[in-house]
Amino acid sequence: MNKKEIVKVIRSASVTCTTSTSEANTNSEIAVADFVGHQLPPAKWTSDGGDWLTYIPGVGAFTTDCSGKTIVTATFDTVDAAVGQTLDESLLLEKASAFAALHVPDMTTLFKYSDTEIDHGSGLERSLTWREKRGSAWFPKFVEVGIKMDGVIDGFSYNPITIGSINVRPTISASTAKAIVLKAHPSIQLKAPPELDVVGDSSDAQLVWVMTGDEPSYMDVNLVDYSVDAQTGSLQ
Repeated sequence: MNKKEIVKVIRSASVTCTTSTSEANTNSEIAVADFVGHQLPPAKWTSDGGDWLTYIPGVGAFTTDCSGKTIVTATFDTVDAAVGQTLDESLLLEKASAFAALHVPDMTTLFKYSDTEIDHGSGLERSLTWREKRGSAWFPKFVEVGIKMDGVIDGFSYNPITIGSINVRPTISASTAKAIVLKAHPSIQLKAPPELDVVGDSSDAQLVWVMTGDEPSYMDVNLVDYSVDAQTGSLQ
């Protein structure tokens, strides 16, 4: 599980919802219509135990939070960009940023976290992520936009979780955290320097150093995330 997947799991695990099924479905219909900018035919919504999911032919797949009021994922039905139809990098970033700002209430605390080029086999796509940051610590709140090389938006993910006040000054240094992980797992090869993250929700937020490494196992190599409490040094 990578860092991005960790914060997505945090969002779904921290949801407490009392919205009825009928109310959530009505809210979801409204949220999707607002998101795409026009009314859509009624959709069948199913629950995964927390969020609500639907697929609308010709439009795409959508997930709303348990209240149905917030779009948390959208995957649009799009066609692959024609060969040669590629926008300048600055225009791709501008279009993705504008789309994120249109669908996220407040982008002022979100900073660019990653920009990845993905090859799906049928065409290239850029995945851009903005994430909340305080000091040097990254928080679970994020927005991710997928954009094809011709500028067509084809994906959106949003984690609206809000964390209150928390001390983001670590007692344990990055180098010490790295040494703790390597001592416990001497066979791993870390892929990047330790990253300072806040994990959990508003009731149990924790400052940790997160590292990703290759963990050799029988006949395979697994990519594993390790975390160290940035205040106590305990390995999570």
